[in-house]
Amino acid sequence: MSITLLSDLNNFQSSHVENVNSASQSILHDNVQNAYLQETDSITIPSQVHDEQSYYIAQDQQYSVQQQIYQSIPLHPTKFFYQPPNDPFNYHIKCEKVSNQSLSKPNTQLKGNEYTFFYLQLSDYQCYHITCEMFTPSSINNYLNKNIYGIEVEQLQEEISMFTPYHKENLKSYLTQYLSYYILDN
Repeated sequence: MSITLLSDLNNFQSSHVENVNSASQSILHDNVQNAYLQETDSITIPSQVHDEQSYYIAQDQQYSVQQQIYQSIPLHPTKFFYQPPNDPFNYHIKCEKVSNQSLSKPNTQLKGNEYTFFYLQLSDYQCYHITCEMFTPSSINNYLNKNIYGIEVEQLQEEISMFTPYHKENLKSYLTQYLSYYILDN
């Protein structure tokens, strides 16, 4: 009986060890499989990596091209003289950078030979208040004669220097087109 008991005990132990080994292998297999599944959840497919990299490379290239374009645009002073095509008058132009809050402020009183408007510079989305002062050809001639030759020439008739709706529209159209080729340098 002791032999049978011993034999039963050995059988029990070996079956228990096999069950434990089997259970351990099963648990190990489950853990490995879970770990693999967890890893595969975060694995990026190579085509996705390529697409994401291409996207970021394209974004970087687009930014770089925009920077090159922005840097290649010449600077222009904010105060200058300008004469649009088909217009006998010269204009003293002053460009003043403004914030969105100052867009709603009322304009100051203008003289008859002044005109103002707002201009949005598209290269950097900066807004400017443009003031244009009209100079007649005779006033320019007087200035040049006085400063170059030191003489004052008396004009026989006085020119009218008032902005008409045509002058305003013509000047604004040509000046905004002209300014679009530059970045105003403050």
